[in-house]
Amino acid sequence: METYWIIFIVFFCVIIPAIYAQRQEQQRHIMRTIRKRKGARLMSEALQRYVGKTCVIYYSSSGVTGIVKSIDGCWLTIDSGKPGKEKINMINTDYITRIQEK
Repeated sequence: METYWIIFIVFFCVIIPAIYAQRQEQQRHIMRTIRKRKGARLMSEALQRYVGKTCVIYYSSSGVTGIVKSIDGCWLTIDSGKPGKEKINMINTDYITRIQEK
C-alpha cells in the first residue's frame, strides 16, 4: 500500500509540473514564431516603396548601394553594379538595420 502512495506523490510532485513547464515553453515558442513572421511581413511591406529606386542599405556590419530590384518573402534583390554591368546582391531583410534613398 505504501508503494502506491510513493508513486502517487512522485507523479503529482514531479511529473505533472514537468509536463506543465514543457507545455508553457511550447506556447512561448509558438508566440515568438508568430511575432517574428509578423515583423517580417511589416518589413517587406515597408520596403516595397523602395523598389526601382537607388538606395543605400545598411545591414549587419556593412552596407551596399544600388537599385532595389525586388522583394521576395524576406529577401531583397539589389543591383549594385555599374550601368551595363549587373552585380546582383541578395540581402535577408531580417538583418537590414537602415535603408536610405539616394
